[in-house]
Amino acid sequence: MADLKSFIASDIENLRQLCAIGRFDYIIIGSGIGGGILADQLASRQKKVLLIEKGQDTWSTHVVNTARPSFARGRDDSAEGNETIFNNLHAPVQITDDSEGFVGGPLFTLGGRSNVWGLWIPRADVDTLSDHFPSEVANELKTKYFNEAFKLVTNNAQVDNPNEFYPHGFLDDDILATSIGKINSELYSYIVDKEQGFKVGPVAIEVNSPAPYRFPQGAFSATTALLNRIYSRDKYLTVLMGADVLHLDVPRPDEDGTKVVRNIAVRRTSNSQVYQFPVIGNTKVILSAGTLCTADIALRSGLQLYQPKVGRGLIDHAAWSLRVAQQVPPDQKRHTRFTHSPMLFQAIVNLCGTRALLSITINYNFFLAGSSNVHIHQYFDHEGKHMSVENGRKAIKEHEFNTMAVFIEFGAHLDDENYVLEDGTIPPTVRLRRSEKHDDEESQEELQVLCTKIRDAVLSLISGREFSDPHHPAPRPTLLGAGIYAHEVGTMRMPTVRTLHSGKGVEEPGVVDTNLKFNGLDNLYVSDLSVFPYSTPANPTLTLTSIVLRLAEHLAPSF
Repeated sequence: MADLKSFIASDIENLRQLCAIGRFDYIIIGSGIGGGILADQLASRQKKVLLIEKGQDTWSTHVVNTARPSFARGRDDSAEGNETIFNNLHAPVQITDDSEGFVGGPLFTLGGRSNVWGLWIPRADVDTLSDHFPSEVANELKTKYFNEAFKLVTNNAQVDNPNEFYPHGFLDDDILATSIGKINSELYSYIVDKEQGFKVGPVAIEVNSPAPYRFPQGAFSATTALLNRIYSRDKYLTVLMGADVLHLDVPRPDEDGTKVVRNIAVRRTSNSQVYQFPVIGNTKVILSAGTLCTADIALRSGLQLYQPKVGRGLIDHAAWSLRVAQQVPPDQKRHTRFTHSPMLFQAIVNLCGTRALLSITINYNFFLAGSSNVHIHQYFDHEGKHMSVENGRKAIKEHEFNTMAVFIEFGAHLDDENYVLEDGTIPPTVRLRRSEKHDDEESQEELQVLCTKIRDAVLSLISGREFSDPHHPAPRPTLLGAGIYAHEVGTMRMPTVRTLHSGKGVEEPGVVDTNLKFNGLDNLYVSDLSVFPYSTPANPTLTLTSIVLRLAEHLAPSF
């Protein structure tokens, strides 16, 4: 991509002076979903925004738009390339000696981790929102902001029928109806909403333009809107890159006077020189550096003196996956498209005594395809006979295969035994252990039974003949590592209601209020996954985007 240095404000001393004279209405720290979308929204409302990003300009847009050698349905590779990019570029996270492993980490670049994650955009289910989020937040997400967020991340390209997501209109309706009908029939007892059942899972892509000459953008990331403003030299958005925020200068809670952020300590990554950016007048500061780095900045700033739960509660929900492949029968190869059409189906299900989002893919080479974490577990030949993994791995390189994957995401409560450590390390050190893994024997047996039902239903669909192999049940799924897909939440939580064993609900105050203002400082807000009071059984992109749009409306109401 073009060198952005000529477009991005690089004189940090000049920016420091502009802050000193109150040039900016908002100073946002971090440019991912939480900060990048918010910066664009506020700039569109003619608010002057300074956006500070630690990284540099790595991507022009989402990695899905980046060229790759090939794409073939049914292969053991990933058309998206997300995991490869993320694994090679994200910053490592250190862990304490009593922590489980953490395989994710922050991605320091314009747009943050929205460059590699965020394609799947299921809504957090109604029951989860009602049970764990503040009522006013939950109600506004359900009635307004989920819809607004969906329009944003699809560039208004999938709104003709909000109940029929892509690939509706691109695949034969009979194929979709038959596939959904089969899965609903076989898994009916698990489905929470029997009337809705399984639906095509929504994805954050623009697949066609709603207006002539409005060219498709591909997959969503926060980067695109920021670049549009950078290239046009937008007068409302100033971007400072290669700048690491060390801490916020705030008064101690027992000091007299107004409690506000007074200065921001910013270190230039190129020469390690530190600058103090004054925060004066009505300027507001918004931490959007992600669940780990936002907490790290907050702890170095002493915000735990105001709110002792700063940096605590860290959690990532348990996610399990299984992959199966079957060789395409020879008689199907007469057709041009002899592998089954790629599909993604999703539904909230009752599983292991709780709710979970169940995603089923067919020939959809998403982030688990070619994954270094989840290889294909089980292979079958074109007659439906079981193959060893060794023989299957050889055969898939030489023959056409249909592939399927099961992806199960549970919810998880915040755990105050988990935290970002106050030790000054960069990147941060964390303690994280997940207590709601569902890895006990009873749960594992239940997961295996479910996966076998799904396998049999899907292989029946894609082979055109009823499939069953009682001698070879589906293997148990693989538990994915904490942080693997950037779903960690909770270190700067909103208020929530915790249900006691007696059934009584007890309101627990948050680090931030329902409008995401930090409790104790008048000019500090938080806008990223750290504010979640619960890890939802769903990919968090759409929920976070909805929360960001709600914050933008609170800060700068549109009339």
